[in-house]
Amino acid sequence: MKTETRPTVLLVDDEEPFLDSLSDGLSSYRKYFQILTAINGKEAVKVLKLHPINLVITDLSMPVMDGFELLAYMSRNYPTIPVVLMTAYGTPKIEEIVMNMGVFRYLELPIDVDTMADIIIDALNMRVPQQTLPESIFDISPDRKNQILRYAERADDLMEGFYDPSVTYTKKGRVGEALFCLKALLERTPYVQDKVWALYAMGQIMEQLSKYDQALTYYQEAANFCHRTYERFYWINNNIGYCLCMLGRYQEAEKYCRVALNTDKSRANAYKNLGLALEGQGRLREAVDYYITATKINAQDVRAANHLEKLLRNNPSLDNEFNVALKECKEIIREARQGQDETKHLH
Repeated sequence: MKTETRPTVLLVDDEEPFLDSLSDGLSSYRKYFQILTAINGKEAVKVLKLHPINLVITDLSMPVMDGFELLAYMSRNYPTIPVVLMTAYGTPKIEEIVMNMGVFRYLELPIDVDTMADIIIDALNMRVPQQTLPESIFDISPDRKNQILRYAERADDLMEGFYDPSVTYTKKGRVGEALFCLKALLERTPYVQDKVWALYAMGQIMEQLSKYDQALTYYQEAANFCHRTYERFYWINNNIGYCLCMLGRYQEAEKYCRVALNTDKSRANAYKNLGLALEGQGRLREAVDYYITATKINAQDVRAANHLEKLLRNNPSLDNEFNVALKECKEIIREARQGQDETKHLH
């Protein structure tokens, strides 16, 4: 008996949180295609040699082997595999170059998961009947809603009945149930801090699904309730800044990142996001300083150093000026990882 094989899509990006988020978001379409990932062009080549790939979606700017190099390699060795190139730093000239190299589609980030799925289905030339598309990951049945409500009635308080289960559902990828719990909590609780926690959690769910506009709505509503002394004040402003960056609203993002920094200067996240906001405004030297600071504060989070490396690679005039600083950041990261490895072996 012949088994039907689903097409395989290879996602390539050096930012692992983004790669994981995109892969997780596309998992709701696993009935139609399967996903493999690689963190740079060199790793992508290894995957291409080991697995039959039907479509490659790759970032343009990556260390080791970038999107241009990967596209050139595939043109020589896998000319029939369509390629979608994505970048957060696109220009009309870059678009012209890559389209002349034969890419199927050129995308400027950010992009939501559903749009990416449509592009994949189009690139694979799949004929997916509308009625058989995956059910919305946000939908749950009336029976399931009643089960959740009955459980909540037996709980000691609303946070135990709705918030705690939402955390479990989120970890399991059961987004519809998580959001239903959080909305139920929001409707029922008289306590402002409970509302803040619910709205913040809803924003996190949407952010993880790359639905930045919806995440922003929830975070901003949380900010309306959240007093500066509340535990979530820093994170709400930090996350608003990040979502605004992902939506290309860099000047607004800067304001929220600075509010977060004024609240707590010991965390790396707002420094990194402020770097994104400044880079988006073309204030590159300022962005470099904040990326460096973020790396020094938390060397185990390599995102700021990755942004720094991309910025310098895309701006050769700054590369000579800050190349030593980039090397120092990489050394800090290496030492942090080495210390982490040594800790793992302690008894």
